[in-house]
Amino acid sequence: MKNVHFFRIKTMTWLLLFYSFISVMLVYFPIPAYACDCVIPPNVERELSQSDAVFSGKVISIKEKRSAGGYIKKEIIFEVYQTWKGVEESQIKITTGQGGGDCGYHFIPDGEYLVYGRNSDMYGKSLLSTGICDRTVDLEAANEDLKILGKGDNPEKQVDIVSENKKGTIFIVVFVTFIIGIIGLLTWRKMKKS
Repeated sequence: MKNVHFFRIKTMTWLLLFYSFISVMLVYFPIPAYACDCVIPPNVERELSQSDAVFSGKVISIKEKRSAGGYIKKEIIFEVYQTWKGVEESQIKITTGQGGGDCGYHFIPDGEYLVYGRNSDMYGKSLLSTGICDRTVDLEAANEDLKILGKGDNPEKQVDIVSENKKGTIFIVVFVTFIIGIIGLLTWRKMKKS
């Protein structure tokens, strides 16, 4: 009876410590919340000067990823048609939010867009990103911008970001499978000795 009472006290103590730790983490390291509040986008010339990248292109990949802060963001890979600023590659990755309160732009697969991107920490550590507060727009609705921007340049460097991402994913799967195999082998050996 004494051991059962001691076990209950020990369990309650650990639970109390655990919940205290979680409470302190939530108070001192809160998850920030963003509300999207846009003013009227600047004119084309000003947006061009404020942007780190301006290009037109077609969406070839959309992936949702969870950021370190727990937010879901979207990584969009574009096949670049024309470039006006900051883009030399034939494919480029842009980050945006889910939409709504995080200012994310809603891209659709195979959609064609004129994109204004900035290096920003909004969706992660220094990523090229865009949102609804920028002048990013469906390419069919970009006539005013395209008249002012003029003819863009063709991308100079041919890259294949989609294939590079697949190679990275394959490496991770192989690595995780190897680790699980090692753990399984060690567990099997331990059980065999017992």
